Amino acid sequence: MKKISNSVVLLVIICTGSLFAQSPVTNKGSYRDIAEVEINNTLFFMERYDININRARKARILENTVIWSKPSVDSKKMNFVIKKGTVVEMYKYFPKEVQWAINYKNFWGFVSASKVIPIRGKQSAPIFTPYDEAPKMLSTIKIDYPKEAKKNGIDGTVTISVLISKTGLVEEAEIVDGIPELNESAIKAIKKVKFKPGKHKGKPVNVWMDVPVHFKID
Repeated sequence: MKKISNSVVLLVIICTGSLFAQSPVTNKGSYRDIAEVEINNTLFFMERYDININRARKARILENTVIWSKPSVDSKKMNFVIKKGTVVEMYKYFPKEVQWAINYKNFWGFVSASKVIPIRGKQSAPIFTPYDEAPKMLSTIKIDYPKEAKKNGIDGTVTISVLISKTGLVEEAEIVDGIPELNESAIKAIKKVKFKPGKHKGKPVNVWMDVPVHFKID
């Protein structure tokens, strides 16, 4: 019995990208050979970084940025720059590195969370879980104010959509309304906050909710 349906294979082909095979098409290889290589590399990337193809969200690049080959600032940069305003597909957030796994023009890679923002809409909005008791914040938001932003007088409010788990931990975080110089710090701060989980009919449930993170220069 095949574990992957034809529709999933088709979706993989459409969204396929290549992080490790970036050589141009030559006369020595057929287009079919190239396509097979790209599919294999896409599946490798998805398996290595636990990427769920069904969790794709449209996102917009906030400023010119490079793509990293791995979720680390010490990794190799891709050989092109994504321009400000470009729409990409965003898949998974890596909190330790504060980066998102994305797909752009059939290339898989990573960008800083401060350089990308999800496009809100029916296709990219988080799945809504019903609840009759909203989550409550149990700890304060402790901000590490970026030195350059503070020096340049940049302040304001960053609104983040967070997924609060049944145990009260922040599992996912998306910038809804951001400030490029403050987004990364806001994400880091909100990921450390503990919540009393939301409930539905007396039972804890996973809940998405928007949380504002305020930056004010004293």
